[in-house]
Amino acid sequence: MSLYIIGVLFRPRYETVDLRAVLNDTGRLNNLIVHYETDLEDLAIFREIFDSLEDAVPFVLADNLSCSDATSAWLEATNAARELISGIVSDTTSITPDEVLQGISFPVSYYDSMKCTRLGKFLFEIMANAGIEDGAIWIADGSPDGIIQLSAEECLNEILKTMVLSWDCLPNLAYAWRRFGHPTRPRTI
Repeated sequence: MSLYIIGVLFRPRYETVDLRAVLNDTGRLNNLIVHYETDLEDLAIFREIFDSLEDAVPFVLADNLSCSDATSAWLEATNAARELISGIVSDTTSITPDEVLQGISFPVSYYDSMKCTRLGKFLFEIMANAGIEDGAIWIADGSPDGIIQLSAEECLNEILKTMVLSWDCLPNLAYAWRRFGHPTRPRTI
């Protein structure tokens, strides 16, 4: 199996931001590839979050042109994450999802350092981009386990925390954020 990072982004209603150009440029700068061919089944999780995907730009983040997964980028981030918390946790390879989500107190420097990995930097640049109004990222190696709805910054920090986990131990969560209230895309959660 592999790890897939699937997302949808929305630009502000009256803006002319070319989200594909933003995604392509951000991917290229971080040595990642963005594909736009998405499986309708994979988009089902996003239909639970947004009333309509009509204005959305769905995408899949990949390690390179010849694949559709981001397993290598995740492994690189995991190695960096484990090195960063090695002074906090004695056995970084046996950390459980529950410990990550509730038990480990990550220092601020952890988040700053993880934003320097190619995957962390890509996610940071997308989630911090003012030209992107709403969005969601689903990190999965199987069926969705749930949806976390927070601010873009909080979603990013939650994802950065989970990077300490091996990709095959991750909860299959979609992380959704919203910058401003949008009358045509209310949350249904």
